[in-house]
Amino acid sequence: MNVTLAPEFERLVNEKLQAGEYHSAADVLNAAMELFKEREEDRAVLRGVVAGEALPIDGRFDARLATLLEEAGERARRPR
Repeated sequence: MNVTLAPEFERLVNEKLQAGEYHSAADVLNAAMELFKEREEDRAVLRGVVAGEALPIDGRFDARLATLLEEAGERARRPR
């Protein structure tokens, strides 16, 4: 697969490689995709919670709860 990155992301990949944090551009992109996957999973769970499902108690519980509380606070501060 060939991917064209925006210049800012290409710079970030190069910075991480030069800093020795990753061995290859593929390693950087795999790490980024893991975070993206986690975010998408969190969003799916949070949509379920908003629809009335229970918030699962798992390794992401604290982060998801913090997101829900933050969003609730933002909604409460919005003018009506």
